Amino acid sequence: MTKKNISSLLPDGVKDILPPYADMQLDMENSFFRTLRTFGYAHVRPPLIEFVDSLLGGNAAIYGNQTFKILDTSTHKMMGVRADMTMQIGRIASMRMRQYPRPLRLMYGGDVLVTHAHLIRTDRVFKQYGAELIGLDNANSDGEIVNLAVTALQNIGIKKLSIDVCLPLLPRLCARAVDMDFSQVQALLKKKDFSAIKKLPSRAARLFTDLLNSSGNAKNSLPLLKKSSLPTSVIPLIERLKEMLAILDVILDDTVKVTVDVCETKGFPFHNGIAFTIFSKDALGELGRGGRYALQGGEPSVGFSLYSDSLMQILTTKDRPLRRCVYAPFGTSCDRVKSLREKQGQSVICGLAKEQDVKQAATSLGCTHLLENNMIKSI
Repeated sequence: MTKKNISSLLPDGVKDILPPYADMQLDMENSFFRTLRTFGYAHVRPPLIEFVDSLLGGNAAIYGNQTFKILDTSTHKMMGVRADMTMQIGRIASMRMRQYPRPLRLMYGGDVLVTHAHLIRTDRVFKQYGAELIGLDNANSDGEIVNLAVTALQNIGIKKLSIDVCLPLLPRLCARAVDMDFSQVQALLKKKDFSAIKKLPSRAARLFTDLLNSSGNAKNSLPLLKKSSLPTSVIPLIERLKEMLAILDVILDDTVKVTVDVCETKGFPFHNGIAFTIFSKDALGELGRGGRYALQGGEPSVGFSLYSDSLMQILTTKDRPLRRCVYAPFGTSCDRVKSLREKQGQSVICGLAKEQDVKQAATSLGCTHLLENNMIKSI
């Protein structure tokens, strides 16, 4: 079979993950869930496919174009393969777990399918991991979610992290306060086009110039925001930002860089409070994002999502030690192999036929150690 024929077996953006990368992804996933469990988060597993109405809820405008839809031949209703798991967790929390005590801490992970790949994220099928803290609206819960995401990434082995904090609702409220349609200034803020912003009506020009100038290192942003001509409607958001940044200053180590960009709105269509994007110097794009939002019933929630394809970009470029595995030559007693596996926790590959060269057989199978004269020896 030619290379062209092999590649045509799978659609664009869909791929098999083979050893050792599948093992690396499994290790990453196990580490993620172990970390979140130490914070008291419980695991939920929503289905891969649902009826479109329940899957999208009130977010059809956001996820509708990215959702792969098929007709259920039993009910003749449209079903959708999830493109994002956050709304599923919201449905579970507000319906299946509405009687559970709050705050409700949930973690999740699973495959998602998007209809269109991004320029940086070229995969259409990847895993989404995340956590949601539901039923509490304060800076401590915002801080816990950011700390949780950072800790999980560091435990996976990803360093050089930075957190870019934003307030997606703030620019919209500011536009309303100066009697402008936000769509008139959104593109200018995205491009940081100071010259065009200065041509806006004087009150709007001063306000949005101040907002752009406040972006940067977190410790410098708050003083600049306080000096700016902010409308009273956004003061609660600024106070929450101040509280959360103070919390992050205590709980995050010095290796994590925290920046603020109060004009950032892209990718946060339904967030109503503090939001954030996670980056690493070792990755081209974002590793994940999160923030505060409300469930359909209005219950306050905050959470984050990480994406396996971005994480694997980093992990596959690192020099990682070979997984320890012992080769037991053909004829090794079953009791000895069982003892190695069950009592010592060793990974053991057994020879299934008489070897001409035991060491070569062990090496060819990727083993790092050899059972020789009943002793484990490094190869």
